[in-house]
Amino acid sequence: METDSLTMKNVLEGMWEVHWEISLEVKWFKQLRNNGVIRVEYVLREGNQLADYFANMGAHFVGTKEYNNIQEVPLQGRRIINMEKDEVPSLRIHKCQNKGYGCT
Repeated sequence: METDSLTMKNVLEGMWEVHWEISLEVKWFKQLRNNGVIRVEYVLREGNQLADYFANMGAHFVGTKEYNNIQEVPLQGRRIINMEKDEVPSLRIHKCQNKGYGCT
């Protein structure tokens, strides 16, 4: 599992206390981890396009959505998955707004 939240990584690995608002989710995660091998990795947001894709989908969807295989994932999500499998690097380029902070 990848997360762009170092705080969440530390909570899931048991290094930090669990906030009561997410205690049920953390308990569920730990049960999943006990049933198999799950590794939590911290990645910079720029390197986590798939998580961004699903987070944006979730922000516009009410309810629960579960994908049981790759064919059920929408086309845009499958493209991101395939790019990651093929180790295609991705770049996010932000337009510089203020010339006083290293912009040319």
